[in-house]
Amino acid sequence: MAIEDGTVTKRPALAATDVAGAMETRGRELGRHADEASAGLRETARETKQHMRERVGDATNTVRNGIQRGHARVSRGVQENPWQALLWAAGIGALAGVLLTRRTGKSARRVRGA
Repeated sequence: MAIEDGTVTKRPALAATDVAGAMETRGRELGRHADEASAGLRETARETKQHMRERVGDATNTVRNGIQRGHARVSRGVQENPWQALLWAAGIGALAGVLLTRRTGKSARRVRGA
């Protein structure tokens, strides 16, 4: 027995065929929807990738320009005031030496005292 349009029939094979056909049709529809959604996602991903490339390129250019301006400013300062630049370099080197020696000295005392 099968139910068609609210009535009971005695054709179960035909009802099974109808159900299988309906399922196949629905499966095809779902496949088409999945393909459309997949295509939409691919396009969105492609657009996002392009947008991010542009933003990274802009950021790279901004950083590059900043570094170039800084380098030019330092170079100009060194050329205009070489002794001042030399004193700055010596001061920074001395400070780094003191800091590194203090740290190393403490570590060495702990090792010797242990």
